[in-house]
Amino acid sequence: MADNEAPVELRPLWGEPIHGMLQGIEEDDDALYVEIVVSGRTFARVVATESFGLMDEALAVGSPEQLDPEAPVRMTLRLRRGLTAHIAAQEDELAVAVAHGLCLPDEPWSSVVRQSEAWLLCAAMQRMEVPGDPEAMAEAGIRTAWMPDDDD
Repeated sequence: MADNEAPVELRPLWGEPIHGMLQGIEEDDDALYVEIVVSGRTFARVVATESFGLMDEALAVGSPEQLDPEAPVRMTLRLRRGLTAHIAAQEDELAVAVAHGLCLPDEPWSSVVRQSEAWLLCAAMQRMEVPGDPEAMAEAGIRTAWMPDDDD
């Protein structure tokens, strides 16, 4: 993913806004993905409100409860395909239009792409210490049905 670190605020259907840092954006075939880092507590709210299509039926690997609410969580989100196609049909640079919409409130697409339900959560990962080796780190997290298979 291209590095584009910038603060973002996404609006869930209800509750507090979701604040995070945009870490990257990537186009892949007919899909657009972003990586956003949020606090562990913010991610717990994402789980509680089923934001980004995160419902039990969508979980493919892992459990949100295994993540530490005190540590940051890196979320990989996919823009819904219909919305991706709609924006791409009107913009020469899809990733630029979406990044600007996420980060700049007065951009044309900001009211659309800042809605949490414009996105699907593909994965949520967290760096954790390996028990017994304080210098070693591993990633743990969840993967949802919205994440394409590695074979694609």
